[in-house]
Amino acid sequence: MDPDKFPHKEIAVTQEMIRNQAELLLEIGRALIRAASMFKFVDGDIRDALEAVIRTRLTEASGLIYETRPENPAAARLSHALQIAIEGYREKERERLGITKIRDTDVIAMLAFLQRLEIDRNNGRPRGRAFLDFLSHQFGADLHPLPEDDDPSRLIIL
Repeated sequence: MDPDKFPHKEIAVTQEMIRNQAELLLEIGRALIRAASMFKFVDGDIRDALEAVIRTRLTEASGLIYETRPENPAAARLSHALQIAIEGYREKERERLGITKIRDTDVIAMLAFLQRLEIDRNNGRPRGRAFLDFLSHQFGADLHPLPEDDDPSRLIIL
C-alpha cells in the first residue's frame, strides 16, 4: 500500500522509536494476540480497535478526555483490552523503575506502527486473520491456545 494513504500520517514512526520502544511494542502486540485467541477476533476487529485507541490517545494528548468506542462490539472489547494492557505496562514500569519513562507520544507511535502494519499485512478478506498470524509468528506468541480443560486423566466414553 502507498504510505501516503496510511491513516494518521501526522504521527511520526521511526526505526529508532521502534527500537527504543520494542518492549512496549511487544506488550501491545501480545495483548492483541491474547485477546484474539480468547475471543476469535479477526483482522477487521484489530483495525477498528487500533483506530479507536489511537483516536482516544490523540484526544487525550490534546487535553480532552474522550474515549472513542468502535461500533463493532468485538473491536470495542479489544480496544478496552488494549487500554488495560498499556496501563498495565506503565504500572509494571513504575514498579520496576520507580517512574514511568514511556510517553504518550511513544504509545501513539507504537499503535500507529501496528495500524500501518495491519493495513500492509491484511489480505482483504472480511474474516481474514493474516495480520494476526503475522503478529503471532513475529512476536513468538501462540494464536491458537490449548483448550482450557486439557486434563489427560479424564476418560470419555461414547
